Amino acid sequence: PVFIIASGLGGIPGLNVTGFPPCCPPGHSAQKFYDSFTWPKWLVNATMYGHADILNPGMAELLKWAHFCAAHGPDYPPANYRNLIAGSVASFVHSIVDSD
Repeated sequence: PVFIIASGLGGIPGLNVTGFPPCCPPGHSAQKFYDSFTWPKWLVNATMYGHADILNPGMAELLKWAHFCAAHGPDYPPANYRNLIAGSVASFVHSIVDSD
Protein backbone atom coordinates (compact mmCIF):
# COMPACT_ATOMS: atom_id res chain seq x y z
CA PRO A 1 0.00 0.00 0.00
CA VAL A 2 0.99 3.59 -0.64
CA PHE A 3 0.24 6.69 1.41
CA ILE A 4 0.88 10.07 -0.23
CA ILE A 5 0.58 13.40 1.54
CA ALA A 6 0.09 16.41 -0.72
CA SER A 7 0.03 20.10 0.04
CA GLY A 8 -2.24 22.15 -2.13
CA LEU A 9 0.08 25.15 -2.26
CA GLY A 10 3.04 23.21 -3.68
CA GLY A 11 2.50 24.58 -7.17
CA ILE A 12 2.48 28.21 -6.03
CA PRO A 13 5.77 30.10 -5.70
CA GLY A 14 6.55 31.41 -2.22
CA LEU A 15 7.49 34.75 -3.74
CA ASN A 16 5.38 36.42 -6.40
CA VAL A 17 8.31 37.35 -8.64
CA THR A 18 8.67 36.36 -12.27
CA GLY A 19 10.98 33.38 -12.54
CA PHE A 20 10.76 32.34 -8.86
CA PRO A 21 9.91 28.62 -8.99
CA PRO A 22 7.23 26.84 -6.97
CA CYS A 23 8.22 23.96 -4.69
CA CYS A 24 6.51 21.55 -7.05
CA PRO A 25 6.97 22.13 -10.78
CA PRO A 26 3.88 21.67 -12.97
CA GLY A 27 3.27 18.02 -13.81
CA HIS A 28 5.28 16.72 -10.84
CA SER A 29 2.68 16.96 -8.11
CA ALA A 30 1.54 14.24 -5.75
CA GLN A 31 -1.24 13.42 -8.21
CA LYS A 32 1.36 12.25 -10.73
CA PHE A 33 2.80 9.80 -8.22
CA TYR A 34 -0.64 8.70 -7.05
CA ASP A 35 -1.70 7.98 -10.63
CA SER A 36 1.43 5.92 -11.27
CA PHE A 37 0.69 3.33 -8.57
CA THR A 38 -1.60 0.42 -9.38
CA TRP A 39 -1.86 -1.12 -5.91
CA PRO A 40 -3.95 0.13 -2.95
CA LYS A 41 -3.22 3.78 -2.32
CA TRP A 42 -4.32 6.77 -0.26
CA LEU A 43 -3.88 10.41 -1.21
CA VAL A 44 -4.41 13.08 1.44
CA ASN A 45 -4.33 16.60 0.01
CA ALA A 46 -4.23 19.50 2.46
CA THR A 47 -5.28 22.09 -0.11
CA MET A 48 -4.72 25.22 1.97
CA TYR A 49 -1.22 24.37 3.22
CA GLY A 50 2.30 24.41 1.82
CA HIS A 51 5.16 21.93 2.11
CA ALA A 52 6.89 23.73 4.99
CA ASP A 53 3.71 24.07 7.08
CA ILE A 54 4.23 20.54 8.43
CA LEU A 55 7.60 21.44 9.97
CA ASN A 56 8.20 22.51 13.56
CA PRO A 57 6.65 25.95 14.14
CA GLY A 58 9.92 27.88 14.28
CA MET A 59 11.26 26.49 11.01
CA ALA A 60 7.88 26.77 9.29
CA GLU A 61 7.55 30.43 10.27
CA LEU A 62 11.12 31.15 9.14
CA LEU A 63 10.45 29.64 5.71
CA LYS A 64 7.13 31.50 5.50
CA TRP A 65 8.88 34.78 6.39
CA ALA A 66 11.58 34.12 3.78
CA HIS A 67 8.93 33.23 1.14
CA PHE A 68 10.81 30.00 0.43
CA CYS A 69 7.54 28.12 -0.14
CA ALA A 70 3.91 29.17 -0.31
CA ALA A 71 2.42 28.85 3.17
CA HIS A 72 -0.91 28.79 4.99
CA GLY A 73 -3.03 31.89 5.37
CA PRO A 74 -4.20 33.35 8.68
CA ASP A 75 -7.44 31.34 8.63
CA TYR A 76 -5.59 28.01 8.45
CA PRO A 77 -3.54 27.23 11.59
CA PRO A 78 -0.66 24.82 10.98
CA ALA A 79 -1.75 22.76 14.00
CA ASN A 80 -4.81 21.69 11.99
CA TYR A 81 -2.51 20.45 9.20
CA ARG A 82 -0.33 18.52 11.62
CA ASN A 83 -3.42 16.95 13.23
CA LEU A 84 -4.79 15.97 9.82
CA ILE A 85 -1.52 14.29 8.88
CA ALA A 86 -1.15 12.53 12.24
CA GLY A 87 -4.70 11.20 12.08
CA SER A 88 -4.35 10.16 8.45
CA VAL A 89 -1.10 8.28 9.09
CA ALA A 90 -2.64 6.53 12.12
CA SER A 91 -5.67 5.51 10.04
CA PHE A 92 -3.48 4.25 7.21
CA VAL A 93 -1.30 2.16 9.51
CA HIS A 94 -4.37 0.85 11.34
CA SER A 95 -5.92 -0.23 8.03
CA ILE A 96 -2.80 -2.23 7.18
CA VAL A 97 -2.17 -3.80 10.59
CA ASP A 98 -5.80 -4.66 11.33
CA SER A 99 -6.94 -5.63 7.85
CA ASP A 100 -8.54 -9.03 7.65
